[in-house]
Amino acid sequence: MDTDGLTDYTSVGDRLDHHAGPFFETRSSLDWFIKRNRRELVEIGALIPREGHSGSLISVERFPKAVVDILRRRALSKAAA
Repeated sequence: MDTDGLTDYTSVGDRLDHHAGPFFETRSSLDWFIKRNRRELVEIGALIPREGHSGSLISVERFPKAVVDILRRRALSKAAA
């Protein structure tokens, strides 16, 4: 496995502590978003789910774009209803 590709990933907790403020004010809100959108996040490479205390890893590059895309799509869906 190419470990160079892992340098783009950080823990969920670290992401929340340093970069997620505008979208996720609490760990629970971030966890809920990941739970609701896990499949899509994994498919686009924004999330590497892991079991246990280590927790999942989030792509520093891909995760923010995925959040914006998912939230935008939901907003457009609600506006069309």
